[in-house]
Amino acid sequence: MWDMFELEGRLQREGWRPWTDRHADPFAPTRLETSQARKERLERRELLKQRFHITD
Repeated sequence: MWDMFELEGRLQREGWRPWTDRHADPFAPTRLETSQARKERLERRELLKQRFHITD
């Protein structure tokens, strides 16, 4: 892992903190829903808000 960072030039960068780097985390959660599924979910939410008169 550290060899990869050294090749990418991250280790030479001043102030670089590996625990704050989003791209270096191999265990970071991936996007679980597709854009189509998200769109459908937001449409259903909007219908519920209209039906039950929910305002933000």
